[in-house]
Amino acid sequence: MLTATPASAADQGEALLEGLSDPEAALERLAELTGASPADFGPRASWACRVELDGTALVLCGEAEHWEIRCARGTDASEGMSAARRLHGLLGALSEGWDDDR
Repeated sequence: MLTATPASAADQGEALLEGLSDPEAALERLAELTGASPADFGPRASWACRVELDGTALVLCGEAEHWEIRCARGTDASEGMSAARRLHGLLGALSEGWDDDR
């Protein structure tokens, strides 16, 4: 199960996947998968959301040309990395070249 809510800087923990390309496409896909509006997570130029993927909490942040997936505070980094990889695949699987940044 995948849910998303707005995030604050206090939610952010360790960076897991950084420098991911096309933050706008990631935001659109996240909104599509969760039934949220992209506007719920802030302006397109600088957005953040807390995501729960099968019980693991992550924070996604997008700015300018890149976005990243971080552990949410209190999430184990190894558990977070596994969920981050799955989430990256979910968000990019329909876009051509989605994994070029890996």
